Amino acid sequence: MKRGERHLKKSDAHLRPQRSEVKYVCIHAYRSTFHVTKIYQVLQTSRSGYYAWRDRHAERQEQIQRIFAQSRERYGSPKITAVLRHTREWIAQKTVARIMRGAGLRSRVMRKYKATTHSRHSHPIADNVLNREFVAEWPKDSDNSPHPQRWNGFHVFDLAANFTCPRT
Repeated sequence: MKRGERHLKKSDAHLRPQRSEVKYVCIHAYRSTFHVTKIYQVLQTSRSGYYAWRDRHAERQEQIQRIFAQSRERYGSPKITAVLRHTREWIAQKTVARIMRGAGLRSRVMRKYKATTHSRHSHPIADNVLNREFVAEWPKDSDNSPHPQRWNGFHVFDLAANFTCPRT
């Protein structure tokens, strides 16, 4: 061995105590970079175990995508987990969230309906003074308005002052 190189059998300590799923994820990530049989030997896993994990992972992803599509893209990971558990498929919510994140699935959040008008009250209803005429052609057409007289955004007295007073 050259200086700086590490021993191959001693360098997998960070993978040994983990579940085999971590090893399968590593195999899946590096399968195009390294020869797969060497990865199996280094990680001390079986080929059949990797393919069983891959097929199970793909099947779960299809299930989650199907439930997501049936919910019209509204269910997030908690509701999808509840649906899967209802069908006797035991899976953790974090696993569903990870699979959804990997597949690019995000739920559309629907806002609750909020009523803005409370019509059932005992208070007196104000009279309709303007008679639904909110825009007047000339300033004096709506005398019943409690607001200062405006025409095209200008106060009437400003218009009168501009037309009657000479500028110095």
